[in-house]
Amino acid sequence: MDHAGSPSQPVHLFLDSLTPPGGKDPTVNTKELSFGTAMGVCSGYLFKKLGKMFLLVAGLGFVTLQMLANAGYIQVNWLLIESQFKDKFDLDKDGKVTTKDAQHGFRWLMDLLTKNFQFKSTFAGGFYLGFRYG
Repeated sequence: MDHAGSPSQPVHLFLDSLTPPGGKDPTVNTKELSFGTAMGVCSGYLFKKLGKMFLLVAGLGFVTLQMLANAGYIQVNWLLIESQFKDKFDLDKDGKVTTKDAQHGFRWLMDLLTKNFQFKSTFAGGFYLGFRYG
């Protein structure tokens, strides 16, 4: 295939059309878009793996506590554990840990990791891909 018919030519023409007259910075920063996507994929992958590890540790901890309590070695104050869990994870302070609390936490995380629209939009898409397919 000759250079004139290469598939990347339409992309370059499109990206060149995004540069404002006078040679100033382009409206769409392709480096920022690709970096946002790459960091989103990496972060999504990391959070998926850390989430699995957290669930493993929490499950093993619960099973261990139950075994020790049933054997008579320890006595677990589940009401205290529940109240401390609610204090930490009930972000909307409605007295229950629900999906709304998870949404608040996810929104806080996205705001923490991103600042501008281009990076935020590509980061969120990359995060989804990394979490979904990682």
